[in-house]
Amino acid sequence: MSDYEIVPMGDRIFVEELEPEVSLTKRAAAAGLHVAILAENVPKPTTGVVVAIGDDPLIQSRCKLGDIVSFSHHAGIYQEVEGKTYRCIEGREIISLIRRKAVVVDSPTLQASAELSAAPPQASQPLHQPVLESTSLENLARRREQGLT
Repeated sequence: MSDYEIVPMGDRIFVEELEPEVSLTKRAAAAGLHVAILAENVPKPTTGVVVAIGDDPLIQSRCKLGDIVSFSHHAGIYQEVEGKTYRCIEGREIISLIRRKAVVVDSPTLQASAELSAAPPQASQPLHQPVLESTSLENLARRREQGLT
């Protein structure tokens, strides 16, 4: 349990950095080698997960907790809270947000097929069912009545 809460001021956000992968060390490890890389040659993180958002309405409308943001190598300042280091970034230093797209199902045929794929199989159903020749609503309703889906 934490005794402190991170509260950024204005258009600032706090991010927990995501460490970049160093392809040279991965390739060397795959070959069974150990590679020593100088600290100045290790890439700095340029992405992070948003853990706190400031009170500016513009930054609150753009960023949500849990979003992944990208920023430049030298953006922001480092802040340590209870032994964990975060990067405090201003809104203007954010290059992009990375979010998962929301799936929108508009057509009735897609809704029916989405419902069929989301329904768990029943124990009495065979594991292998014949493939539908057409996905019209009538066929889907008929298969549902017969207990095939």
